[in-house]
Amino acid sequence: MTTPGSILISRLRASKTNPRKHFDQAAIDELAESIRKHGVLQPILARPIDGKGKPITHEVVAGERRFRAAKAAGLDEIPAVVRTLSDGEALEIQVIENLQRADLAPLEEADGYAALLACTHADGTRYSAEEIAAKVGKSKSYVYQRMRLTGLVPKAREALEAGEIDVSRALLIARFPDAQQVEIFKIAGGPYPMTLARVREEIARRYMLALAQAPFDVRVPYFAGKTSAQPIGPACAECPKRTGNAPDLFDDVKSGDTCTDPACFEAKTEAHVAQDAEAKRAKGFIVLTGKDAKKVFPHEYSSPRGYLRTSESMRGDPERLPLSKRLGKALPPVTLVEHPTHRGEWVRLVKETDAREALVKAGCKWAAKDKDRSAPTAGKAQADDREFQRRVEVAWHKAIREAILEEGLTDEAFAQVVRDAYDLYDIDGEVADFTADLDFGKATRRELEAVLFDCIVGQVYDKDEDRAVIAKLYKVDRKVIERGLKAADKAKAKVAAPAKPEKPIVQIVPLIKPVSDKKPEIAKGFPK
Repeated sequence: MTTPGSILISRLRASKTNPRKHFDQAAIDELAESIRKHGVLQPILARPIDGKGKPITHEVVAGERRFRAAKAAGLDEIPAVVRTLSDGEALEIQVIENLQRADLAPLEEADGYAALLACTHADGTRYSAEEIAAKVGKSKSYVYQRMRLTGLVPKAREALEAGEIDVSRALLIARFPDAQQVEIFKIAGGPYPMTLARVREEIARRYMLALAQAPFDVRVPYFAGKTSAQPIGPACAECPKRTGNAPDLFDDVKSGDTCTDPACFEAKTEAHVAQDAEAKRAKGFIVLTGKDAKKVFPHEYSSPRGYLRTSESMRGDPERLPLSKRLGKALPPVTLVEHPTHRGEWVRLVKETDAREALVKAGCKWAAKDKDRSAPTAGKAQADDREFQRRVEVAWHKAIREAILEEGLTDEAFAQVVRDAYDLYDIDGEVADFTADLDFGKATRRELEAVLFDCIVGQVYDKDEDRAVIAKLYKVDRKVIERGLKAADKAKAKVAAPAKPEKPIVQIVPLIKPVSDKKPEIAKGFPK
């Protein structure tokens, strides 16, 4: 028998849809002790369910802590208010009731919103984000962003649950596809996490690409290869990863035309370059892309190997005319090479040997003379050995770099990098004094990071803009520093000023003539 307004605890079960999944056992035990002394002061909310032949007849909708504590206290029954509720109505009560408590974990809140969005009303209509936001007293953007936490990759989710990253960092990670989340988590978390402002800056730089600068057409879908029937992704204008198509998720991003999926952006760029290359080959051009292009034009600031730009002049040209103008219709066949950094752009090149022969035929005798002067003097074997050693060095560097990408810089490796940078960069003397006595082998990571800062922007008058960017991230105001120094100088001058004498001081002039009338020499660099 149960007393009126109570339910046998043996007839109750906890709700599977309750957003709160973690309960503090110490708090439950404390509440159980209170219940033994005073009883359950506030009834739980329950709803009748089909026990499917089991003795369970009701489910706890709200008050699971009291339910658990009552069981721990050894009670047979618990005060309860019973209502007939649909799954959606029960979940709505659970979400709202839990949100009124300050200790609800962000992931529990996110799971609650997501579960509620998947539910339906009694009339069959679905809950909307706007409706949920209105019921919990939050903005629609807040609800969307919290729900996004349910899509965190396992490592980031575990870190958030363990308190290793805060919800602000987790929200930044959750906005991106899984592959990018893994990379961004290394930036936002890890043993040496960046400031939140720096994390935002790094994410924007690495993973948020301006569609206005895309080399491909953002209005159409692209396919990987000629035979693929599956598009790489939807047209950018319709893609959900475009910030403008998810304004509630990217409400802090100014431009709506920003791509948040670099892998898709790169794949579309590759497809566009391949299509464009085929079209140009069909017109008779020689076209080099990918690795073939890198062999000829490895870097934006390097000279093409064995080739000359048609917009440049041949070395030795007395008038320095571009090859295209100097040779006109006699210009050798043009090779279009993919630009090393500006994807989708082509550099017009001609082989240097072909250009020289064409110039000689056109009567430019200086071209033949320059050829004689530029003839290689080193033997072929020596040149081959030098090229092989260069390849070994590059491969060695690549292997070390890949190890760093996999494992990160160890403290010892980081100290060595900073020590090398310290020896390489020209740091102003007063800045160098800050770390003059530093033992690199015993320095902490933070000390080494500060030294690296000195190395990069330690030229006091040359790096003001870079220093200003970093100062803004750390909220260090230059004007405050300037005012402080002025005040200190003023106070110092006041202390150093001699007191005004009450009586005139009689100065005794020596009768001895000075040994020399020569004025003392003024050291160079000091004002006269």
